[in-house]
Amino acid sequence: MSHSPSLPDRPRLELDPEMSDAERLEAIRQHYRRIVQVNEELEDRLADAEGRRGDLKDDVKGWIDENMDHAMLVRHDDPLIEYLEDTGEPYYVMDENPTAEAIAREIYEYAESQGHPVTSVKLWETGSSYATYAPETER
Repeated sequence: MSHSPSLPDRPRLELDPEMSDAERLEAIRQHYRRIVQVNEELEDRLADAEGRRGDLKDDVKGWIDENMDHAMLVRHDDPLIEYLEDTGEPYYVMDENPTAEAIAREIYEYAESQGHPVTSVKLWETGSSYATYAPETER
């Protein structure tokens, strides 16, 4: 399942050998204008995507910082919750064990609930180890 927008048609220059020099020059000018138009459209799309990516990053990072960063991640029935509450230690309650896979899913679900067009979340555990959550792979 792809959420990628379609790209504009690539401009094609077709010159008929029977064209006069003036017709050939006009065809090249039109082709050049179309190339500029497609380039401007792609630049606009890129700027829009970069803006949405920045919004997503700011929103999700803020949520993680507020809810999970420097907090003990615990399952909803963990007996440690009472101690954490009594001592005022920060904690975040999850429905399942706080594995990397479950954390990636939690982040995905938050981003999706905020209306971000997210397709997957990759959570890096180390420099070479990560967990990915993508709902279409969970069937």
